[in-house]
Amino acid sequence: MTPSRLNEIEAKVSLIEDSVDELNHTVFRLQQQAGQLQEQLRFLYGKLQALTEMPAATQGPRDEIPPHY
Repeated sequence: MTPSRLNEIEAKVSLIEDSVDELNHTVFRLQQQAGQLQEQLRFLYGKLQALTEMPAATQGPRDEIPPHY
């Protein structure tokens, strides 16, 4: 193998390693964001459940749907 061919292969390997590192970082950030979104979804689901389980007597006139809807 010629020295220039070896240098070319080393350069390509270096680029591939950089790309893999960048992709790993991106996957890590996406996993963090997905975890945050899951937490927010659980929170909102809990709020929705609390609202739908609320008895009608505790709802005020502002909570009623107008007749034209």
